[in-house]
Amino acid sequence: MKTSPSAPLLVLAAALGLSTGCSTVLPVSTHPAKAEPDTLRVAVAAQDPSGAANPLCERVAAAVRQSLVSRGFNVEASETSDVRVGLDVSCSEVNRAGDFILLEGEVRASATVPSRENRVLGEEVFKDRGARALGESAALDEVAKVLVPKVADWASRTVTADSIGIRAQNVVVSYADASDRDVPHLKIEFVRTVLSMQGIRSCVLVSETPPPSSTGTFRIVYDEKAFTAGLVNEIAEQNPDLNLRPGAPFSR
Repeated sequence: MKTSPSAPLLVLAAALGLSTGCSTVLPVSTHPAKAEPDTLRVAVAAQDPSGAANPLCERVAAAVRQSLVSRGFNVEASETSDVRVGLDVSCSEVNRAGDFILLEGEVRASATVPSRENRVLGEEVFKDRGARALGESAALDEVAKVLVPKVADWASRTVTADSIGIRAQNVVVSYADASDRDVPHLKIEFVRTVLSMQGIRSCVLVSETPPPSSTGTFRIVYDEKAFTAGLVNEIAEQNPDLNLRPGAPFSR
């Protein structure tokens, strides 16, 4: 079949928007995207259920925090954490003989993944008595000595990467090829689209750079099993309208 000599010209004219009476046809910008692993964030909150001041609370909380940090978690006081460890800590006097005091402590511990279904990782109640000691401070030391290590050990066994089943990544997207006017909309659309996907727990724009680089960094927390082909690859494949190019270099 013979090709008309004018065919290439018509294609070129359409691409450049030179055809009279037609809207301009511009090439679609694609956005390089890459992922960087991020640390899961764990909030540890301790309180006495009665609302009373309880020095045992901070001892238990500090030990749990230290245990989780040693296992690679980012422990912070945040309402938007990926995992939450709640500790209800109470302490009562069993008996007193002169200045010698025997104390009993109790910790009701729970670990949950709060986003969406509020999945419970584990719950446990710890109750123990310390040795009789001279004075309240020493008696508190004794009950902390037997109770705190048990709670910290429970936390380290309960809050693990495998038990949580979620991962966090910072996805960096370059919008250098987009117009400055479109970039804010593109970032909003990215968050909206990703949040609508099955297996996504959160997606937040955490940082950005101005033109001409125009990048957006999005922290995404997701169910690991839902993205076996890789987070960015599956976001790009399932949402072609985002025009992502996974793994593409940012420099042109």
